[in-house]
Amino acid sequence: MKKGKNKLKKIFFSGKTAFWAVVSGALMLPGLTFALQGETTLKNPLKVDSVAALMKAIADIIFQIGFVVAAIFIILSGFKFVTARGKPEELAKARSMFMWTILGTAILLGAVIIADVIQTTVQGLK
Repeated sequence: MKKGKNKLKKIFFSGKTAFWAVVSGALMLPGLTFALQGETTLKNPLKVDSVAALMKAIADIIFQIGFVVAAIFIILSGFKFVTARGKPEELAKARSMFMWTILGTAILLGAVIIADVIQTTVQGLK
């Protein structure tokens, strides 16, 4: 039984077999391209026509996700303010969390505005 396995190993994993596999695959490629000759059009799954529109779509998706995350962090920082119960250290943490959340939201909004400005500028150059 071992001799049969070794023989198969030699046949399938030898250099000659790999060479002929590559050659036969290369010979099949033209046939595949001729078979697909009737349907050579590609459909755009993104529904955008330019790079600027793609950037705008990505920025919109990031803004939507970021806006939800910012709302969650604003609620969480409010919860921290309530649970601080007047402790100065806890109030400082809650204030810092609220400040960074507002700053991040402003940066997110600024990025969307900058992407929109870039898109309108690029479209104006055409």
